[in-house]
Amino acid sequence: MAKNTDNRNRPTRVKVRPANVAAERPARRQPPKKQGGGAATVLLILLVVLMFAALAGWLVKVALGNDRKEIKPQTSAVSSEESLAPAESVDVDALTQNFTYVTVNSKQMNYGPLGLYSEDLGYPAPQLESVYSSLFNSEGLQIASAADSKMKADKALLQPLNQMLSDFYDKTGLRTIMLTQAYTAPQAEKEPQYTEGYYDDYGNWVEPQLIEQPAEEKTCADHEDGLEIDLGLYLDDVGGVTAFDGKGDYAWFAENAYKYGFVLRYPEGADKQTGYAYNVAHFRYVGRAAAAVMQEQGLTFEEFQEYIKSYSFDSPLSVQTSVGCQVLYYIADSGMETTDVQIPADGEGNECPCIISGNNSDGYIVTVAPTEEFVLSVGAQGDGSSEISNDTNAE
Repeated sequence: MAKNTDNRNRPTRVKVRPANVAAERPARRQPPKKQGGGAATVLLILLVVLMFAALAGWLVKVALGNDRKEIKPQTSAVSSEESLAPAESVDVDALTQNFTYVTVNSKQMNYGPLGLYSEDLGYPAPQLESVYSSLFNSEGLQIASAADSKMKADKALLQPLNQMLSDFYDKTGLRTIMLTQAYTAPQAEKEPQYTEGYYDDYGNWVEPQLIEQPAEEKTCADHEDGLEIDLGLYLDDVGGVTAFDGKGDYAWFAENAYKYGFVLRYPEGADKQTGYAYNVAHFRYVGRAAAAVMQEQGLTFEEFQEYIKSYSFDSPLSVQTSVGCQVLYYIADSGMETTDVQIPADGEGNECPCIISGNNSDGYIVTVAPTEEFVLSVGAQGDGSSEISNDTNAE
């Protein structure tokens, strides 16, 4: 059959483009955006905010007249009050104008003469030395005795103890004081005592039994911190040791112990605060400034712990002690591994002599003892007035 070449009857093909063809066409590939533009903007904004914050802080300082400055430390805190030589008077406001930070480890909160220790809170490891040298005055005369030739105590109290015993002898001429107890090893360190084994009436072997410590011997567990002493009397006319009753000539100790840094640990009528009955023979070393506060305010050691928390570096407590003016304040523990403790400093970064004692609970009690030289260097000469004061001479 011949091929039909007539195109008149052939259908016409029309190419129609769908309405959404543009949407289905692949999008044109865009060049990649440059990275970091957003981060740079954020950093710039943050920098501006910090600049304004710093400016605002400076304006506040100017407005308040607060030109104190932090200075890099050059020295460290001392460990014994006897190495301090405080000035006679101090202007506290001028003293705290410049300061530095001493970083203390949280473990230090468990150490120091102002820590409140107990069987529940635990005890520090004292720096022990023999009390023997404290029993002689400056002329080599023995003025007191000890119940145990091997008796030891924390070295912080030895020199103040010697001064107290020497002054008592000078006042009364008596050499009858005996130290009956000082440091006592923790119960866990003591060797257990046992009864001897024996055969009973029926021929049965009875094993050795552990000897329980008498309850009355457990009441003075605070001797484990090495900062406590008990007094007794050695009287020739009775041929031995008798109890210290704090009467007559011996009332001198309760009246004057604070001048040497000691306090009656369990005063009369304070059993609710201390948890123990009155003990006229039991003294604790806390340092002269703290002892003066407790004496002046009539505080127990427990009450002092709360009282001192109302005094900060910005508003410290000035105390006139028997050796000069000292300053006390409280720094709360940071709750971290270390805490930065503010200490007064001079313009060259030399910090003021001080003792930092943990309170074994929640912070640190700082005792600052500015020397005459330090006071002059920072222009902190005082007018002789202090919030707390005591007599400089033993009575």
